[in-house]
Amino acid sequence: MGTSENHMPNIKPATRSRLIELAPGVKKALARSEKAKAAFDGMPYSHQNEYIEYIDEAKKPETRARRIARTVETLSSLSKASRKE
Repeated sequence: MGTSENHMPNIKPATRSRLIELAPGVKKALARSEKAKAAFDGMPYSHQNEYIEYIDEAKKPETRARRIARTVETLSSLSKASRKE
């Protein structure tokens, strides 16, 4: 404690990319809705990741398709709500 040395923690940069990998189905759905795409692109990484995990956790193709549609609908409404403010 009596030394004047400054002890800094050894912090390493994150090795994982902070870019979200979109599955082709999600990419197509967002491409069809400009509002949803804008809302998704404007979100922080952590929020984008939550939506993608929600979709990717679906076991059946029907469930996945339903979740993609619901996500696009929700993102489109978020885009509208943010413009009203």
